[in-house]
Amino acid sequence: MLANLTNDAWYGVSSAPYQHRDFYVFRAVESDRFVARVANSGVSAFVSPTGTVSEATALDGEAIAIARVYPRETRTLYVRLGDWLPAVAIGAVLGALLLVIARRLRVAVDKSSRAAQNRPR
Repeated sequence: MLANLTNDAWYGVSSAPYQHRDFYVFRAVESDRFVARVANSGVSAFVSPTGTVSEATALDGEAIAIARVYPRETRTLYVRLGDWLPAVAIGAVLGALLLVIARRLRVAVDKSSRAAQNRPR
């Protein structure tokens, strides 16, 4: 189980506390764990491993929420492998970008050298 204890007071009355709560839907699914989100003035809730939000409290209100959660022992692909996949993806994009730039530079240099060779002297 994951727990998120947060101070959402600085968001004020806005959509931000709801967006902040929704981040934990992704954390629950990617880790296959229940999440208990407790906010002092934001939205408190429980999130299931499938991403279902339950027992959500009102913004800037006092409440007690109770939900049935239980330990899970599964390990998702993300939990096993970590953040290397985004790093590899960024590296591949940067490598492809450098390759495109190098090819364009090579074409520009080839054109200018051919033009220099074809000039009458």
